[in-house]
Amino acid sequence: MSEEGTLQVYYDPSLGDGAGAGARRLAAKNQAISLHSTDDLCAAATRLSQGEGDLMACSAEWAIANPTSGLTVVGTLARKEPTLIMVSDDKMEYLAKSAIIVAELELCRRQLLRARSDLEIHTPQSIAELSGIECPELNDKVALATWLEELRQRGEIDGFVISRSLFDAANIKSRRHTLGLQRGESSRQRFLPPPWQGFTLLMARHGFPLDIIIEDLDESAFLAFNLESKIMHGIDEYIRSFIGLYAGQRQIGTVLRELDADDDLHLRTELTDAYDKPLSTKPRVELMLEVLNRDGTVTVSVERIAPQDEAGEAVIRLLQTFTDLVEIATMEHLASPRLGEARPPMMSLED
Repeated sequence: MSEEGTLQVYYDPSLGDGAGAGARRLAAKNQAISLHSTDDLCAAATRLSQGEGDLMACSAEWAIANPTSGLTVVGTLARKEPTLIMVSDDKMEYLAKSAIIVAELELCRRQLLRARSDLEIHTPQSIAELSGIECPELNDKVALATWLEELRQRGEIDGFVISRSLFDAANIKSRRHTLGLQRGESSRQRFLPPPWQGFTLLMARHGFPLDIIIEDLDESAFLAFNLESKIMHGIDEYIRSFIGLYAGQRQIGTVLRELDADDDLHLRTELTDAYDKPLSTKPRVELMLEVLNRDGTVTVSVERIAPQDEAGEAVIRLLQTFTDLVEIATMEHLASPRLGEARPPMMSLED
C-alpha cells in the first residue's frame, strides 16, 4: 500500500475483455483504490511480483495464458454474463440461407453448425482472404471487432460472434443476440460459453492482506472460477479448444422451475422429497460441460447440480462421466457375431 493509504491496481483498459470495466467499477466503489493503466499487463505483472504496486485486475483467460511466478489470485469481482453474442440484423433462426458468420473460436463454429448446418462459418483470417481486405492483428480485439462490424455494414458478412465486453469496448451500436444457455427453453439450441468467461480476477503477491478488499470480492464468482479451473485441469489438452463449459451458483427454486419447464422429472425427483419439497434450500452449484464433433452433428454433454458443500465431488463425477462418454463416442466398433459389422466411431474430435 502506498504512503497515501491507497491500493495501486494495474489494469489494461485497451484489451476489451471486461477486466478494465471491472477495475473502473471497483475504483468507483472503493475510494482506497488507485488505478494505474498500462498497455502491457505482462510487464505490470512482473513489476507487481517484484514489489511495485498492490494488485492487478485481469480477465481469467489472460491469467491462465500468462502465468506469473510470485502472484496468486486473491479473489474475483462480480461475474458478468459469460455467454457470447452474435452481432447481426436478425436472430439466428431468421438469417438467410447460407448466411456468412465470422467466429474466431472453433467451439463457436461447431455450435453454430449444430444450430444451422447451412451457415457459412469463417474465421477472421479466412474472411479477410475471401474479401481481399486486410485483417487487423488478432490480439487487438477491439480493432478486430470494429473491422468485423465494418464488413457487416458493407454486406460482406451477415454477422459475427464476440464477447459482450468486447461489444461494449468497441462501442458497437448494432443489434446483438445472445448465444445463451437456454435454461427452461429446451426447444432452442444451447451455446455453452468457452471456459473462464466473464471473470475479472484480482491478483497479488503471496501474503496480500485480503481483509483490505474483502467486501469488494464476490464469493460465488470465485467459487465458479475455481470449479471451471478444476474441470479444465481434468480435460485432455487436445480437445480444450472446443470445450463448452459453465459453472455457477443457483437458487434451488429457480432450478426447479426450469426443470418443470423442461419436463425433467428425473432430475427434479433427485432434488425433492416425497412431498415434492426441496431436499435442501441451500444454493446449488450447476456444472455444464460439452464437446462437439467438427460439423456439429454429434454432441457429448454432461450436467450436474449439487449442494455447494459437495461441489468437489460433483466435479469428479462430472469428469468421470464425460471422459467415459467421449471414449465410447470416439472408439472404433469392431465386427462381432453379436453386434454385427464393424462401424466407425460415432464422432471425431479432430479439428
